[in-house]
Amino acid sequence: MKYIEVRIITESSAVEPLAGVLDSIGIDSIAVKDTNDLEDIIDNKEKYRYDYIADDLIREREAENGGRAEISFFLDDSKEGRAKLEEVYATAEKLEQYPSGDGGSAPKVSVSHSIVDDEDWKNKWKEFFKPARITDTITVCPTWEEYEPAGGETVIRIDPGMAFGTGTHETTSSCIILMEKYLKTEFKVLDVGCGSGILAIAAAFMGCSGVIGVDLDPDAVEAANENVKINGVEERVEILKGDLAEGLDIKADMVAANLTVNLIERLLADISAHMRADGMFIASGILTEQEQQAKDAMKAQGLEVIETLVKGDWCTIAAKRRAE
Repeated sequence: MKYIEVRIITESSAVEPLAGVLDSIGIDSIAVKDTNDLEDIIDNKEKYRYDYIADDLIREREAENGGRAEISFFLDDSKEGRAKLEEVYATAEKLEQYPSGDGGSAPKVSVSHSIVDDEDWKNKWKEFFKPARITDTITVCPTWEEYEPAGGETVIRIDPGMAFGTGTHETTSSCIILMEKYLKTEFKVLDVGCGSGILAIAAAFMGCSGVIGVDLDPDAVEAANENVKINGVEERVEILKGDLAEGLDIKADMVAANLTVNLIERLLADISAHMRADGMFIASGILTEQEQQAKDAMKAQGLEVIETLVKGDWCTIAAKRRAE
């Protein structure tokens, strides 16, 4: 299906009034890319956990010094859609004729449009996800990329869809590194907050025959199940929908949790019900300034911290549950 993609470049101060005008002509579903917002995203890594920030956003932020914004939206490529497009251009011309409410100069507003196919913008993000070597033996590769593994190399093929987990984020890759180090083939593994299923699939490729992944997000459950099939590990990996480990009847030898520190604390409160004595706990999604908070929570539940792996602003902790 064809759409009209509309892009409006303006000043950050003009976003709110312009959005109000667009709403008045029936355009209420818009995306705003404001260089000012990038400051909040960078300063709140746990809240906005992301795999990458596009280089063009960083360049725009540095060049514009936080003063540029882009509003984008889609209109049907139809008679009605083209009529709305004319209104948008007319609105921009009017907005440039009036000074701002604080007595300043009128904002500059630049409108452009192009005809796109829905598949183009749905798949645009895929250009950023490339094969990534995670350990000496494990590489994560998107399903749409051609990749020939070297001798002894294991390739996990992933299509994350709407779920978190491409393997490129420091938290995901660090979990895989520590899992490979401490996991034994006879282990039963529980991946809590499994996202795309990458950790559960990795455990299966490491030789485990009993792996359960659980996630509260139905989109993640769907993506994880599909990735399990793509990698041919359906007989060893089961993906379930659930809130952390609540209601699960499982005693795992290893629990992996790439979450946030608050969710990790919630999970730890009942960890003895889901992890065997002498079991391993691999936790990530923890900012370096939260490291001690996470370690204290583990120690309070009888876990001994064995190793901490730091990558960028994130730390991943391996801990062992003391025998009762």
